[in-house]
Amino acid sequence: MSASAQRSATVVMTAAIAVLLVAMGVRATFGLLMQPMGLDKASPGDLLARLRHPDLVWGIGAPLFGALSDKYGSGRTIALGALLYAVGLLSMAIRTAR
Repeated sequence: MSASAQRSATVVMTAAIAVLLVAMGVRATFGLLMQPMGLDKASPGDLLARLRHPDLVWGIGAPLFGALSDKYGSGRTIALGALLYAVGLLSMAIRTAR
């Protein structure tokens, strides 16, 4: 492998690792904050349902976003995914308990 190809592969892998660390870090934080959120916002059952919902959407959305990435490119697809993820986090933050 040439030096430029090696460097290009390193840049791609570093960017992919950075995206995954940010995404997984946000998701893992909910495990740390589950007890305070449950006491403050909702019943424990309601909180668990809210924490499972993103996993279901992620599983269903993965093939759809793969197709979008093939059609429109990975940059636009990552931007759309980040926007939708931010909207989901904001909606969880401002939702009040019933």
